[in-house]
Amino acid sequence: ACRLEYGGGAAAAFRRAGRPGMRALLRAFSLGMSLLLAALLGAALFLLVSPDYSAAAVVSGSMEPALSVGDLVVIHAEASYRPGDILTFQSQGQWVTHRLVKETKEGLWTQGDANPVPDPQPAAPEQVVGKVVTRVPGIGFVAGYLRTPSGRLALLALGGLLVVFSVFSCKEQLR
Repeated sequence: ACRLEYGGGAAAAFRRAGRPGMRALLRAFSLGMSLLLAALLGAALFLLVSPDYSAAAVVSGSMEPALSVGDLVVIHAEASYRPGDILTFQSQGQWVTHRLVKETKEGLWTQGDANPVPDPQPAAPEQVVGKVVTRVPGIGFVAGYLRTPSGRLALLALGGLLVVFSVFSCKEQLR
């Protein structure tokens, strides 16, 4: 016989189902999401409070194959730079990330790895944000999406799901 019950939401439905495998799956999902969220929040907090580090999403293919569209680059401000370093600098109100080709009295001459010629103008040392110290493939897409209204809504929904699954896990452990 099938018994219908109303109320209680998804957590109650899973509890009524009595599937130990489903409960273990939900606990693993909750733990994984918690760890991922903690790592992302820790990295974001580090970048926010550290005066010498910045981050940017790669939006063009001018640095292929070293950097791809959608990569997140972590930038560190340094006292000096050498040819071969990948620099991020301000140009016409935007950040540009290109490789340092040479330094002259006019400034720092850069070129995108995929570009056939150097940039038309050198960057002044005060325009330089810093040197790219690492990249995280694909995360730039996520960072860009989270800046949009739908991205913020998705982040709130994910947080809400995390809370629901955490509460469900705690209730199950108290039984």
